[in-house]
Amino acid sequence: MSTPFDGVYPETRRDDTVDTLHGQRVEDPYRWLEDPDSAETAAWVKAQNEVSRAHLDTLASRPWFHEQVTAIVTRPRAGTPDKLGGRYVALRNDGTAEQDVLYVGDTLEELRDAPRVLLDPNTFSEDGTSSLFARSASKDDALLAYLVSDGGSDWTSVRLLDLTTGEPTGETLTNVKFSYATWLPDRSFLYLHYDVDGTGTGTDAEALPGGKLKRHRVGTPQADDELVLEFPDNDRIGVTPELSHDGRWVVCNIHEGTSEKNRLWVYPVERAGDDVTLGEPLKVVDEVYATFDFVRTDGDHLYVRTDHEAPLGKVVRIDLAAFPEDGLTTEDVVPESESALWHAQGAGDEILTIHLVDAQPRITRHGLDGAERGALAIDGGKVVELNAEAGDPEVFVGMSSVTSPLTAYRADLTDGSVTEVTGLAPGESTWAPPSVVTERRRATSLDGTEVPYFLVRRADVTLDDPRPTLVYGYGGFHIPILAEFRGSFAGWLAAGGVLAIANLRGGSEYGQEWHDGGRLAVKQNVFDDFAAVADHSSPRASPRTRRSRCTAAATAACWSAPRSPSVRTSAAPHSRRSA
Repeated sequence: MSTPFDGVYPETRRDDTVDTLHGQRVEDPYRWLEDPDSAETAAWVKAQNEVSRAHLDTLASRPWFHEQVTAIVTRPRAGTPDKLGGRYVALRNDGTAEQDVLYVGDTLEELRDAPRVLLDPNTFSEDGTSSLFARSASKDDALLAYLVSDGGSDWTSVRLLDLTTGEPTGETLTNVKFSYATWLPDRSFLYLHYDVDGTGTGTDAEALPGGKLKRHRVGTPQADDELVLEFPDNDRIGVTPELSHDGRWVVCNIHEGTSEKNRLWVYPVERAGDDVTLGEPLKVVDEVYATFDFVRTDGDHLYVRTDHEAPLGKVVRIDLAAFPEDGLTTEDVVPESESALWHAQGAGDEILTIHLVDAQPRITRHGLDGAERGALAIDGGKVVELNAEAGDPEVFVGMSSVTSPLTAYRADLTDGSVTEVTGLAPGESTWAPPSVVTERRRATSLDGTEVPYFLVRRADVTLDDPRPTLVYGYGGFHIPILAEFRGSFAGWLAAGGVLAIANLRGGSEYGQEWHDGGRLAVKQNVFDDFAAVADHSSPRASPRTRRSRCTAAATAACWSAPRSPSVRTSAAPHSRRSA
């Protein structure tokens, strides 16, 4: 038990660090805290933690919350099924393992009833901090490339597993970051390599040179890997390659930093017997002015999701056979609608789209001519996984809600049927989520803009009296904040608290214009939006009281005073291709 807090906070030293930028003096007295390895920073963090601990340990409700959240995060669970090398795989955990284990079965029934361990990340390192980052199978279904992250770092290493024997090949590639293995039709794959050594320590934060897209041939030294693409004059450019399902094209998304806008180059895959080469790229989009995300191909036709001349997004078709002679011409396949197009993906002989209808996902099927074939009857707060492949009509969808981390579904595009996948979790959960009521509300921000939010409460909780309210939002990087699962949300609702999930400008819930409304020169809108939701979701308190509590109240206020009107604040689909 820590010593009770005496009301005196640790001293934070100020120094005289000053920069002159564009002729202006900019004081930066706390820059010394940016060195996480210094003894002074470590001592400062230790002192701050001791102050927090002294207060948190006195909260009467803390043991109850500890028990509840522990039960939530240690429940038996399973991920969404996927296909790998003609087999079925899924992550499973009985609730006791630090990391989920990847299991495999030759059929979906075998995956449920008698699965075999394919990869156990708990064995990757002695201290258990190495994790499975990504995986992909070679086109002949013989090898699995899987990426391992050490200590939660973005740095990864590529390792190979023989899918016939289930044994590692012993081959490892290093200096890999922001990448996964993209297999070509032969036994080679593309990956993004950096000419520096990275470690798994959280203090490894030096500026990187530009990444190099390289091709590795299995069984050869990494030092001999072929350079495919690099941009030596710009170290902020990254490249994400994808192979079309028919093996004819490698489509490269070329992006700078965290910008959602990108270039799009397409390499023809040329074959001469067993020899596979990449031809000269078709620079389909070579200027950065909009988003162009690869969806699928059909022969010489390329399908992409774009916000060019469509702030809410659309899917267009490009004829690669006519490029570049006819220039870049596009044909709308899934036109812009009234809802934001969050994601589009090839599946079977179709395109699946996920539109956010007032920040709630709706999955719709479209033919390659754009004809709508109906929606998949799957409800939830967020699509967390969409495991689908062009040419394969079997689709798996993972959906979450505020109280359920994942419900998996199998869809058959040949007949449109949808069934829930059950029985994959290895055991029964000891924690039962509460029944909740979700309302859709709108607050008015400082500039008059309506800011939507979800207001969630336990079904037996009324809003007649003030309730402790947790307000959550983000508003940045084009990320939509939806009614999704978080363990803290579930525990808060079980305790009788009210949850407000805000759709702030800066995210992508309502398309490009909504994103642009909360970034750069108008970033302040994000904070005004958040304050407006806090005001609106706690109508019994005065605005001045609510806003001061949003910014200055102790984090633990609601834990210790479950009947008082208080507000807590907090800041912020995988697909088969990138799983």
